[in-house]
Amino acid sequence: MRKQQLRGKRGVVLTSEGWQRLQETQRESESRENFGVPYTIEALSDRTHLDPATVSKVLHREVGVDRRTLERFFHAFGLGLCKTDYTKPDVVPKNPQEFSDYKKNQTWQNWGDAPDVSVFYGRTQELHILQQWILDEHCRLITLIGIGGIGKTTLSVKLAQQLVEQFDYLIWLSLRNAPPPLEVLATGVQFLSNGEETDLPKDISYRINCLLKYLQNKRCLLILDNIDTIFFEGNYAGSYLEGYEGYGEVFRKIGETSHQSCLLLTSREKPKRSCRH
Repeated sequence: MRKQQLRGKRGVVLTSEGWQRLQETQRESESRENFGVPYTIEALSDRTHLDPATVSKVLHREVGVDRRTLERFFHAFGLGLCKTDYTKPDVVPKNPQEFSDYKKNQTWQNWGDAPDVSVFYGRTQELHILQQWILDEHCRLITLIGIGGIGKTTLSVKLAQQLVEQFDYLIWLSLRNAPPPLEVLATGVQFLSNGEETDLPKDISYRINCLLKYLQNKRCLLILDNIDTIFFEGNYAGSYLEGYEGYGEVFRKIGETSHQSCLLLTSREKPKRSCRH
């Protein structure tokens, strides 16, 4: 028994400071090299030369890994590992009930390339209405529509910051560079599964259903910014570009299926299938 206890305490996990430092650098890299789209577990595995399961352990900080593993992960992003970046895993509660309570108090966040909104004025009424729709009326799909430059993106980020503690998971993702629906679905499912869902079939119905499973089991706030980049312009505004029609199915299923989460969209045009705007 004692050997098993010692074995369970081997390795180290990232501290909040180390995790934050890594996440900030990773987001900068995603913005420069990946059009702002968060890296998948497989992409991080290729970059760090670590097994996907090990990558998941590093990011979710629940199971100890070798210190050299963290060094390799940090080195892949041009960082050096400091003593303040890691600690023993036994600082996380081991008692099942305590661990459950600990997890409930955590909000797993993926901010993608969300802009800095530390300087934010006004929009009090809009923020209040959106909070009411999300928290009180439990709207599953909301679309913010308006011409470019009026602050839809900034408003969505500020709203997310104010609501983050009300959710188990938060994902903010820009579609400015028009990532295909299969890629966005994979990013969402991998994040919401804590990296466990890494080998997803390239079938959009399967991935949508998989995403819905997590939206039903967890309270999630998903924000997709600039979805008008996947629409035709002119007379076909609001219609999806060829190869992007799957987004319409994603929005329809999230709006019509019962779950405890919310998807917020920002757009210059109203999509063909939306809920409340």
